[in-house]
Amino acid sequence: MDKKTVLAVILLSILFTAFLAVGQKNRPEEENAALRVSVTEEQTDAGSSNIPATQEIILPQGAASAEKHIAETDLYRIEFSTYGASITSLQLKGYTDGETPVEMIQKGSDADWGAFLMYFAKDNQGKPFYGPFTYQNKGNGQFEFRARAGTMVDGVNVPFTITKTYTFVPEEYMFEVRIALVQPDGQYLPLNFSGSSYALEAGPQIGPSFKKLDNQQTYRKPVYYNGRKSKILKLGNKPISIDERVIWAGIDGKYFALIGVPDESLYRQIWSSKAVKSASGEGIQEGTQLSFVRSQIRSSRQEDRFYFYMGPKQNKELKRYDAAAQNHFGLANMKMEGIAPSMPVFGWLEALFKAVLEFIYRFVPNWGWAIVILTILVKLILFPLTLKSLLSTAQLTDLQPRIKALQEKYKDDPAGMQRAQFELYQKEGINPMAGCLPLLLQLPIFIALYNLFNKFFELRGAHFFGWITDLSAPDVILQFARPLPVLGWTGLHLLPVIYLLSQFLMNKVMQSDANSQTSQMRTIMWMMPLMFFFIFYQVASALLVYWIMSNILSIFQQVLISYLKKNGHFQNDEGNRSIKSKKKYSAV
Repeated sequence: MDKKTVLAVILLSILFTAFLAVGQKNRPEEENAALRVSVTEEQTDAGSSNIPATQEIILPQGAASAEKHIAETDLYRIEFSTYGASITSLQLKGYTDGETPVEMIQKGSDADWGAFLMYFAKDNQGKPFYGPFTYQNKGNGQFEFRARAGTMVDGVNVPFTITKTYTFVPEEYMFEVRIALVQPDGQYLPLNFSGSSYALEAGPQIGPSFKKLDNQQTYRKPVYYNGRKSKILKLGNKPISIDERVIWAGIDGKYFALIGVPDESLYRQIWSSKAVKSASGEGIQEGTQLSFVRSQIRSSRQEDRFYFYMGPKQNKELKRYDAAAQNHFGLANMKMEGIAPSMPVFGWLEALFKAVLEFIYRFVPNWGWAIVILTILVKLILFPLTLKSLLSTAQLTDLQPRIKALQEKYKDDPAGMQRAQFELYQKEGINPMAGCLPLLLQLPIFIALYNLFNKFFELRGAHFFGWITDLSAPDVILQFARPLPVLGWTGLHLLPVIYLLSQFLMNKVMQSDANSQTSQMRTIMWMMPLMFFFIFYQVASALLVYWIMSNILSIFQQVLISYLKKNGHFQNDEGNRSIKSKKKYSAV
């Protein structure tokens, strides 16, 4: 390789490192700046309303009950609690987390904190409303909870009733949550908390289980769709809210998601990160909650409907809500596959790779071999450019004696040296930058494949062969008793080692004709694989399968081209000059 090629590789190394380190973290923050996002409190003046500001919800006498009720559908196993009329467990029967079904509701150590609790307070602050609720299984997938409450208005207790109804249907990961509020005496519902009436919280955290949210391999991202495009928000320690009307709002996980679809009433959407732990500090340290805050109700009765999707991020499941005839609830044009927005620049390339990979899988029903075939196709497409790059590099190597002669002749005239070198390149029909193009093309390909393999649902638990049992995760041949100091590695992965050896071998083969390289350049080329080894150590196995296969193909490609070049099968297209052997040049 010539000097410019080495510099291009170094530049790619820096870009790869930067992308892996911060690529997934920066994009939401950049998008936040363009959104009309409000993290301030609601400015509605409660005193301007005819309904006095609610001070406190008064519960009926008696402690709230905590009865558990189990229900099942073909897709879910559900555990309800009368303590808050919440869902305390929602297991996906068709997917496993280790040896148990995926649990979509992570409670941490707080057994009473379930999903779909109601808050009668400003936004979703304070304590949720726990009831007591009564429970009734009404059949046909409907489960109803009822409770009585009241508020003090001008010293008088104004009662109202709460009815929360869950409706589940077969063969869908979508279900309905209906909230009915009634003031039996015909008065306005006495609910006014700074302009809102109640908040319905989908929390405390969606599954599957995790040890830490690293925003790369494991993440929970707030996302919403406003009818034009889906947008990602960046959630920190403080809640964030949006005031614009949305089609849906959700929480994006790596392979599973929560998506809430409100009705036509006016809501504010709030995402918070309250920890799911007990006072002793046990439990999940990083919670993620989505709340729909209902605007003030100006009637004696109100019924609100919400639809929640809690399941896999598979297009075949998400796209059914784009056509009303394909789902029980008649929802259409939801565009829920946007829960995981594509990259703004290389999203088209990611979508293309995904389509090609799915097409290959139809004929080769193994995702590992499909990735191998995809790698071969990419190599074939890039081969003409790669060939031109290798020939250009060889020609530059052959010109080194003449270039050194020019350097000696113009050692006191740098400008003259550049002109003479440029004229030499023109005369010989050589583009000195041609050797960099295939390397530069690897950057968008790498980024697109990294994003695809990091969230492609079908790779979850996909077996390739031997010890590679999950293409979506690092391969493990030995689990460490405790994480390694500094590095934090939890197991021994073989694929990164194979990648390192293949990269060393590829560098060795490619340097065989590059005798003009300085020792410094050769040292850099040998050090870079070590850097990538640490970068790639804990990435998805699918990415390493692609990279290793790409290196193997590059080795065979280089060996073949070197053999053909040695035997005079290539000619310079510009000057029709044979590259049979090295030429002897006199000084210019």
